[in-house]
Amino acid sequence: GYPFFTGQTSLPYTEIIGFHWPLPLDHKGYMKHKLCDSVYLKDMIARKIPRLMVTVYDSPDYLYDALNAGYEKAFQSDVVSIYKRK
Repeated sequence: GYPFFTGQTSLPYTEIIGFHWPLPLDHKGYMKHKLCDSVYLKDMIARKIPRLMVTVYDSPDYLYDALNAGYEKAFQSDVVSIYKRK
């Protein structure tokens, strides 16, 4: 729902975030099946591809440096944080 309400286009492969489930795939396997994994997501954030990033609860540790380097928190509501590209 966030892309719809913010008017943003989702990153490719983020329609289903696959790394929440224990799939027996390496990074190439995730890409082959067009699923997002932590490697892909971190790379997109480090390259500042998405204009906005939405996290629920705390930002995952593997995203912390990339988010802080290229984004600033634009909105906080309960457990949801929205970051915008600097």
